[in-house]
Order: sequence, then structure tokens, then C-alpha cells
Amino acid sequence: APSRGPGTLAPPPANAPAPAPEGRDVLPTPGSTPAKFNQFVYDEFNLLDREQRAAAEKRMYEVARDSGVEVVTLLVRDLHGMQAQDYAYAMLRQLRVGKLDVGNGAVVVVAPEQKQYAIAIGPGLLIEVGNLQELNLDSLRTFVDSAWPVCTQYGNCKGWTENFFLTSDRIARSGKHWEWMIRFASLAEMKATEQRETQARDASGESYDPDKSSTWRKIGRLEATVVSLKPDPQDRKRFVNEVHAGMVGPAMLVRSADGVESMLYVHPHVQALMPAGPLVEGKRYAFVFREASLSLDVAQLDLLSYDALP
Repeated sequence: APSRGPGTLAPPPANAPAPAPEGRDVLPTPGSTPAKFNQFVYDEFNLLDREQRAAAEKRMYEVARDSGVEVVTLLVRDLHGMQAQDYAYAMLRQLRVGKLDVGNGAVVVVAPEQKQYAIAIGPGLLIEVGNLQELNLDSLRTFVDSAWPVCTQYGNCKGWTENFFLTSDRIARSGKHWEWMIRFASLAEMKATEQRETQARDASGESYDPDKSSTWRKIGRLEATVVSLKPDPQDRKRFVNEVHAGMVGPAMLVRSADGVESMLYVHPHVQALMPAGPLVEGKRYAFVFREASLSLDVAQLDLLSYDALP
């Protein structure tokens, strides 16, 4: 992937990757007081190969340090009566993985004794993972079906430990080239920056290079009211990019206080993660978005998070 500038300046959870513990890890119970995690791998069986586990800890630490993307991998005994997917999202919140406003965290869960596995990914990171999600789940399925019998037979997962981390590595690679800081306090500020850069290119004759752009795929804030949760795709004035909607999620039309309209694309998992609850037409929100295109009259933006406004 092309270079896209530095990542977020958010610090990793520790000054150095935690060494693999000698005994079994103990995870907090979902629903207890949330606390920031202090390691990237939790093994409640103590069966992962220690050397390969330490290497994975180092890789995930470096990704968090350099880009802000946080991926935590859990090999668990107990799902606490939950399905793996619900448990994964509960642990995403419980361990405070990533930042809620930009959605740059992920939790990978494998519960081999229940033959369950799942991935919880923040909305921002999920957009970047895209169609790799099925491949990621296939890797976890292979570990449960083929690797786990080896782990239990020999009391060590041995070379299968590397396979265990394939999913986490792919997720980390998907997000590590992007910037995860909120660069623009408003959409108006982002548009003004884009306009200045366009004028400078026109004056110099320089061609557009997204890697040199200060706005391409950058993150900003927008306060606006939801006009329609199902905008008309045939409306030529308010363009709905149906191809983009297929990759990210359904379009939603919003309007700021000064009457400027924008099209936000909403991944299906976003609303379930937001404390503000489901989006409602006619209600005003503070949105965090990633730029998709500013070239149209109605800006095209990917929704990362939102809070309800009075």
C-alpha cells in the first residue's frame, strides 16, 4: 500500500511489550469495571508457544506504537454464557481496545472448547479490513478444527501458534498505513484546506497525488442533523455512491446548521457500539468521519462514531 503519512499519536498501552507469563492468563469478567489492557495476547490455557507468542506481542506493540491500531488476541476457556461474537464486543469495551471515536481497535477471540471464534472490530478499522473478514474467520476456524487437537495432545500448540496469529496480523496490516488522529475540527475546515491545495496545484500545474493531500482519507468532525436514513439513490443532486455503500454500509443524508448537506456511509456495526443508541431522523449529532470524497457538491464521508447533541 502507498505511504499515507504518520498514524495517530495515541500511545500504546505500555512502554514495552509485556513478556509472555509463565502461567495461564486471567481475563476480567465482561461487565466488570473496564480497564485498559496491558498485553496484546491472553492465553487462558498457557498452550501457545512462548517464543512465537512473544514475537506476536512485539509485532502488535510496534503497530500500536507506530500507528495507533490496537489488536488484542484472546484464547479463552470461558465465554461467560455468551456467544463468541457478543463476548468479543464485550471485551473490546472491557479492555478498552482502540479509541471509540475513531474505531481503531480489534479483539480476536478463540474459544476452542466451545468450538467458537469471533472478531470484534471498531468501525474505522472494519472499513479498512473490508472483504478480508471471511478469510480472517477461516483462519480461526482452521485453528479450532486442526490446531487445537495438536495443542491439547502435546500440551503446546508448537508451530500452530503462528497460524493462531494470522488473523490478528492481517487486521493490523489493514489499518497500520492510515492516520488515526482527528485532524479537522469541522468539515468546513477540511473543505477549505482541500480548496487551498487545489488552487495551489492549478497554479503550479502539478497533478493530484493523494499521498501529498492533507485531506485524502483524513478524519474530521461534523455537527449535523440526520435528514434521511434512506436517501433516494436516484436523487441526482444528492449523489449516493452505491458501490461505496456496498463496501462500507448504507448511505445517510445529514445537514449542518448552515444548510450544507453531506452523505455519510454507515457500517452496520457502528450503531451497536455507540452509547448514543441508534441514529434517528431529525436528531442532531456530533459525527466523526473519514473522508471518502470532497469532489462532489455533497461530500462523501465514512462514519466512524457519533454522539447525540441537545
